[in-house]
Amino acid sequence: MNKKEVGMLLDEVAIYYPSFVSQQRQEDKREIRDKWHKVLEDTPYDIAVSLLEVYVRNPDNRYAPHPGALRKVKSDAERYHEQMQAAGILTIEHWEEMKKNAVGPTEEQRRKVREILGRNV
Repeated sequence: MNKKEVGMLLDEVAIYYPSFVSQQRQEDKREIRDKWHKVLEDTPYDIAVSLLEVYVRNPDNRYAPHPGALRKVKSDAERYHEQMQAAGILTIEHWEEMKKNAVGPTEEQRRKVREILGRNV
């Protein structure tokens, strides 16, 4: 969600919770919008509005939501895939590091292997 959409979302919150917006200076409103944007930038606007509507329907929610309450919640499958992807990246990095530092067998080790294989064949 971009900053303009965050501003629109804050307007929606103010409709449901009039006390949410007090007589603030324009600079303060920009700072609030920027802070909410940091939390909500990865959440699509329509999902945040839907979550706001769910939040408002609950009679126990008498106060305006904080931005985290309107964030897209990842499913177990999404979290699992992100974790697996991160683990895969670490594994590849580990293997690349091992490839860079790998040292082949010495001539003495090669001779011993040929000797052992020569006896068993």
